[in-house]
Amino acid sequence: MYSGYWYKGVGNVVLKHFKYTEPGLALQPFIKELVLNSLDESLLELWDDAVFCPTPLFWAREKKRGFNQAQIIADVIADWCGNKRAVSLLKRTRHTNPQSETPLELRNRNVHDSFGIKREVVGLNIKSVVLVDDVVTSGSTLHACAKQLRNKLHVQNVFAYTLFKGRL
Repeated sequence: MYSGYWYKGVGNVVLKHFKYTEPGLALQPFIKELVLNSLDESLLELWDDAVFCPTPLFWAREKKRGFNQAQIIADVIADWCGNKRAVSLLKRTRHTNPQSETPLELRNRNVHDSFGIKREVVGLNIKSVVLVDDVVTSGSTLHACAKQLRNKLHVQNVFAYTLFKGRL
């Protein structure tokens, strides 16, 4: 797992405004710069043949927010690596409480069986995936997504990138 910054101080404030305030998309250029400044050239070789997959939001949450912040971050990284764009391989299969509002000890249970593989990508031969999310605190969401990619799509290598990391 590779994370750009610690989720504290300014990072916490920026991400919350990006995700939860009305003009959140106005911060997109700043988020893009944060992502680009967090990346290291050594990742190019590690992620050479990887597909970049944003962690999905449940459809109602994405509709309310108007965007998926992980998709925006994944698109920036895919472009930086020379790919056209990120590919959404996963879907949310049910609504869950936001992880940020869920006690740490209940986060695995909160996202258990809440992800699936999109029907249109079943059967694709994908060897490496970089899961992309905005923040990791417990790792529960990334673990649940990686489990689906390994078990259902038979992905051999699952890497992860998060813009921010909290306690792990």
